[in-house]
Amino acid sequence: MKKYKIQIVKLGNQRYDYVFAKLAKYKSDLFEVSIFEIPNLPDADSGWGYSTRKIREILLPSFNSKEYDMCIGFLDYQLNGETYGNCYGSNLKENKVFVLSFYQVAEFLSAENIELINYLIVNIYRYLTRHIMDDRIVHNETRGCINDMCGVKTDIVYSCKNPVLCSSCESKMGDKTFPDNYIRTLKKELKRIKKATYYRIADFIKKYPIISILIGAAFTIVLSIITEMILRLIP
Repeated sequence: MKKYKIQIVKLGNQRYDYVFAKLAKYKSDLFEVSIFEIPNLPDADSGWGYSTRKIREILLPSFNSKEYDMCIGFLDYQLNGETYGNCYGSNLKENKVFVLSFYQVAEFLSAENIELINYLIVNIYRYLTRHIMDDRIVHNETRGCINDMCGVKTDIVYSCKNPVLCSSCESKMGDKTFPDNYIRTLKKELKRIKKATYYRIADFIKKYPIISILIGAAFTIVLSIITEMILRLIP
């Protein structure tokens, strides 16, 4: 199966520069990335942020369409779309060039103990799927799907916590031509995106406190029995 080549462009100053090092190490059977940067941006043209029109003017000339299938720029400032203000991402050109903003998103994810790398990876899958379909599939209902519209920005946490491809989207994708095993591979790789183990355990304890107490008590008893047996074996 073809691996799609994606040009990643860091736009301007990046408070979360470390996350791109993680992205560079990410392994996928569907895509590979190369990371570039445009270190100095012109003055903001939309309040303290940038309009999608301005970002389009900056990003499109840097897209190497001969070498890469698509391009995603990452911005650490407010992004204001042509229809909606303060959006988190936008399709800038023909499902080939996109932009994503970290503005507010990083804080929303941090509050839920979700790593920022999840946001990058989930949206790469989202935009890659859109690129291959050459079409836009989104739904207003928040399902934790990579195609959630997330009209309310805080809904981003659901698709970055345990992202899925919902049955409705899978059905629509089934009507399009995709590379062999693309959908199966996509669903498999989405299962790898989750919270860190420590926070998954903490979430379980919060959700099931009584069961957690019983498990803890049982573990303590078993550990005590094993310790006693070991001590008896020591001369």
